[in-house]
Amino acid sequence: MKKKLGETLLETGVITPDQLDDALKYQKQWGNKLGTALVAKGFITEERLLKTLGTLLKLPIVDL
Repeated sequence: MKKKLGETLLETGVITPDQLDDALKYQKQWGNKLGTALVAKGFITEERLLKTLGTLLKLPIVDL
């Protein structure tokens, strides 16, 4: 079973459970993806999001 983005960020200590709950509420209200909500709320940077997604998907991240 694949890990979810929120679970991974919690396990690695990047976000707190309260931040995840807040981002999930924001996601539901505005219809965004969780990663977008986390960045919009200022809980993580786009770079941190991309690195985490790259790890989850087992894909390298390339900075052009």
